[in-house]
Amino acid sequence: MAAADGRFAPTITGSAAAGTTAVIVLGILLIAIGIAFSPLVEAVAVALFTAGVAGFATLVLRDVVPAVPRLPGTLLAIATLSLFWTMTLALAFASSALADASPIVTIPAMIRWHGSVNAFGFALPAVLALRLLEGGATASPSDPRA
Repeated sequence: MAAADGRFAPTITGSAAAGTTAVIVLGILLIAIGIAFSPLVEAVAVALFTAGVAGFATLVLRDVVPAVPRLPGTLLAIATLSLFWTMTLALAFASSALADASPIVTIPAMIRWHGSVNAFGFALPAVLALRLLEGGATASPSDPRA
């Protein structure tokens, strides 16, 4: 997905990664605007954000996980797969705001499931995987940390 200089590679996968990254970044801003001003904007923004996150997670599962050592790859797979669950919850929660319907997912459920799965199912495994990859990339064969 990335070229040697850290930019997105000039490939279809690189373009998809760049596009999903832009959708994710803009989606966060649009969600905030929607929460403040319009349930319709919020629901549309959450749908776009969810699509961006799912697209990026799919790219990571397809291109990154198979290319890294087993333990970091497994941790990245756990992290990205957890996103599908948490983003489904976010989409269900946001859809309730559209018609002032009774919520499919309540605030306490969002705190319990969306928040905790993002913390322990996404962030923790992703950080551990990146730390393992960082250590493996910087350690030389004579380094005792290797």
